[in-house]
Formats: sequence, structure tokens, C-alpha cells
Amino acid sequence: MKKYFSQIFVAAFVFAAVFTSCEDDKEKEESAPSKIVAVAAQNGTLTAGKEGTVTFSVTTENIANGSYDVAVANRPAGITVQGQVTISFGSGTLTMAGDATTTAGITSNLVLTIDGATSATFALVIDATLPKTVVVGEQNGTLTAGETGTVTFAVTTENIANGSYTVAVANLPVGVTVQGNVTISDNGGTLTLAGNASTVASITTTLTLGIDGEISSTFTLTIISPATFFSGAGTNASPFEIFTAEQLAKLAELVNDPATRAEWRDKYYKLCADIDLSAYGENYNDGKGWIPISSFNGHFDGDGKKITELYINNDLADVGLFGSIGGTVTNLGIEIALAGIKSGGGAVAISGVGGVAGSVGGANITNCYVIGAVRGDGDRQIAVGGVVGDVRGSRITNCYTIGTVSGRMYVGGVVGIAWGSPSISFLN
Repeated sequence: MKKYFSQIFVAAFVFAAVFTSCEDDKEKEESAPSKIVAVAAQNGTLTAGKEGTVTFSVTTENIANGSYDVAVANRPAGITVQGQVTISFGSGTLTMAGDATTTAGITSNLVLTIDGATSATFALVIDATLPKTVVVGEQNGTLTAGETGTVTFAVTTENIANGSYTVAVANLPVGVTVQGNVTISDNGGTLTLAGNASTVASITTTLTLGIDGEISSTFTLTIISPATFFSGAGTNASPFEIFTAEQLAKLAELVNDPATRAEWRDKYYKLCADIDLSAYGENYNDGKGWIPISSFNGHFDGDGKKITELYINNDLADVGLFGSIGGTVTNLGIEIALAGIKSGGGAVAISGVGGVAGSVGGANITNCYVIGAVRGDGDRQIAVGGVVGDVRGSRITNCYTIGTVSGRMYVGGVVGIAWGSPSISFLN
């Protein structure tokens, strides 16, 4: 009897111990502190259709220090969570980024989840006022000091309604005004500046254009002096700048004229804009088109720009944008008019026809290309090359042609004929 009583007592003791342990675990679970996440109001502005970021201050309770991958529910299309949220002593920063695709200003009720804890809803505000932009292109035309004239600039806009706008141009030189309003149609228009610039020297002025409350980035107005025809000093450090077809034609006139050739033929020149030579095409020079710049011994930097619509139909000794060159031409593209360049040759032993130059001697032609048709006609000996026809003791480097080159005798895609230990490399 005593033995059975002892066994019953032991069993009861074990049961009581187990029961007490379960009660302790339950009390511990009930007393574990809750995790809390709170998100403050946003810092910064997020604009629809424009990349940007905004931040939110996050405070937590009972969440250990560390970096957490987080989830944000109800985010609009185009909005992402940028990186993790790092919690340090109960605080951190949530960054949201993107290019919101919404077209209306919205406030989204979002919730943030960190380490299993979810915040109360918070607001993301997106400004749907689409940003206005104004961009002004390069100058078209020539404005000469002391002469009445106009120049135009192509204007492109975004999110500015069609209409006619009174505009403001900051930093205009004395004597230059805005001519009329700027009419915006399908995100484009034209700014016209006019006047009789009172400056007596070539100047380049940095301007800004204001339309519908939006200010453009800076753009350049160049005024040339009648004494020089070009801005710049004609040196390596300050080359004469060519912006227009009229200025390029003036260079040809000055270099081709024996009275002015010595002053202009060996200077430094830089092409500052793409140039369209349509005005010097089939209806110019009695149908002969462009008059080549001959006997040029200077330095002509195309600066990566191109000359388009080059047309020549002239039986000169040397035919091309340049007739003959003893200097350098670099970084220039030439796109020939549909009617092409053609010559029957001149009264010399060998005539040269090329897109850049008819002939070169002691010259350097580098990083140039020609697109279009170059042709030598007639029974005379004509060297026809896509870039240069007749090459004598010169360097032709990294040049190429796309188009057709044809003639009776000396014909080549880049060079027609080469003499006197030339150096020629071309791009396939």
C-alpha cells in the first residue's frame, strides 16, 4: 500500500511540473512586446513622367537593428522601393523612386511591412503637372554688325500648349530685338531675332529664351563684323567660325579672289553648324552650282558637322567642296545632292574630282566621309575619287565613301590617283 502511494505522488508531481512549465511558456508568449512600424510624411516631390526619388522617415519599436528587405503595398505603376531599409535604434529611411506613369496627381494609401510588422497606411503624393521644357537650336542665318538683318532659331518644347507666345530673350546685345511672337505648334516653333547690332566687332553672346514661364538652357547668338565676315581670330586657339552657307560661300569668294587670297587662304576655320548648300545648287552660278574653294592652304575643322546638298557641274581643273588643298581638312562629312558632282575636266594634264577636294598636295585629310555620286565625264584625263581625286604627297587618314564613283581613267572609292609617296588609310 505504501509503495502504490509513493508512485501516485510521483506521478502527480510530474504532472504538476509539466502543467507549470506550459503555463510559464504561455505567460512568456503573452508578455512578448509587439513589433511596431510607423511611416512619416514624404520628403521631396515625385512628378509624373519624370524620374525622381522621395523619402519617408520610418520609426520602429521592438525591431532589431539591421537591413531589411521591405514590401510596400499599393504602389502605383512605375514606382519602386529603392534598396533596403536599415533600422538603427528604432529609426530608418524608406526611399521610393521611379517615373510615375500616372497622368493625374494621386495620393496612394500605402502600407510598409518590415520584419513581419505592417505599418498603418501612409500617403504617396505624385504631382501630375507635366514639366515644361524649352530648347533652342543653332542659329540659322548671319547677323552682321551695323547691318539690318534677321536670324532664326528652331525652338522645340514639351508640354506647352499650341499658341502664339510673347517671349523674353535675356542678354540680347544692344540693337538686337525679338521679331514678333513665337508660335508653338506640335511642340515646335521659330524664334526670330532682328536688328542692326551696334557692336563693331564679332561677338558671341549667350542668351536664354522664356516661353510660358519656362526658361530655356543657354543658346548662342553670333554677330559677325563686316571687317572679318566671321567670328574668331583665324588662329589655332580662336579659329574663324562658320555657321551658315553664306559664310562658307564668302570663304570661297575670299580665297578664290587673287586680291584677298593671301589674307584668307592660310587661316584656321571651324564649322560650327551643319550647313545646307541647296541655295548653291542647280539654280546657282548659271547651273554650275557650288564654286569650289581653291588654293586653300589653311586648316578647316569640320568639328563633326556635315555639309549637305553639295552640287557641282563644272569643267574646272579641280572640282569638289575644295578645288585644291595644301593644308588640312578634318572631321567633316559631305552629303552630295541627288544630282551629284560631275566634271568634264579642265585644260590641264590631269584634272581632279572628289567630294572633299579635286586635288591635294602636301595636305592632310583626316576623318572625313562623302555620301553620294561623284563622276568624271568627257575624254580628258580625270582622276575621280569619292573623297579626293588627285593626291600628291599627302596624307589621307580614316576617310570613307558611300555611293558611286565613276570616270574614264583614274577612279577610286576614296582616292582616284596618288603620287609622290602618299599615306592613305581608309575605313571599310
